[in-house]
Amino acid sequence: MGRDFRWLPHTGRRHAISTDLLPGDTGQTLCALPLIVPRRSPPKTDWCWPTCPDCDLHWRRHEGIPPYPRPHGHPSTQALQGAPAPRQSTTPTPRVSP
Repeated sequence: MGRDFRWLPHTGRRHAISTDLLPGDTGQTLCALPLIVPRRSPPKTDWCWPTCPDCDLHWRRHEGIPPYPRPHGHPSTQALQGAPAPRQSTTPTPRVSP
């Protein structure tokens, strides 16, 4: 199964663009920013930029994924709220001498 969109760093954020856009093509992001797809892959640090919230919302709707953060009362947040706390170990940790 192929995806209709992919992510690309652009103007300080990671934006979603059509997978049909090739390097050198003129197009736009899902949030309607114009762009020219770069011919070279962006620097690795650019992939750490924050995700564009508008692109994220449009992408999630297209993929059938609930928005993030989840609204209060969403089934996935209710499951987390009712989850038991992590269990603490009662076994003492052995000391290691230098």
